[in-house]
Amino acid sequence: MQGRLGDFNACVQQYIKDGRAPKAAMNYAESLVSFFNWCVDMEYLHTNPLARFKRMVTTPVTKRRAMTPSEVKRILNVAPAYRRILYEVAFTTGLRARELRTLTMDDLDLERCGLIIKADRAKSRKGAFHQIPQR
Repeated sequence: MQGRLGDFNACVQQYIKDGRAPKAAMNYAESLVSFFNWCVDMEYLHTNPLARFKRMVTTPVTKRRAMTPSEVKRILNVAPAYRRILYEVAFTTGLRARELRTLTMDDLDLERCGLIIKADRAKSRKGAFHQIPQR
């Protein structure tokens, strides 16, 4: 039993060494532990081979922060025109990269001055409307 748990711990550590965030590794590990618990509950297994798996420290590797207004101005001043509009939309709406990539002209609501984010393209899986400044 200890051999399996040791192998599993090594796999989780390798996943982190390969560049994944510790939190992501922990989420996958906990999913497997929960799956094996379910297997025991359903009597597919006698015991959970990962029952003694211990939580790891999942402190973020990088610290994120909001950009300062001067940093935003500097980026917008040096950005090529085709990127500047993308950056302006990102800064004013807070949309994620995937949400920005999937925008089309149909998503622009000129009457309400904003963008319509369809549920299938939003991280939250809920449709949303993002107001953008008229300027």
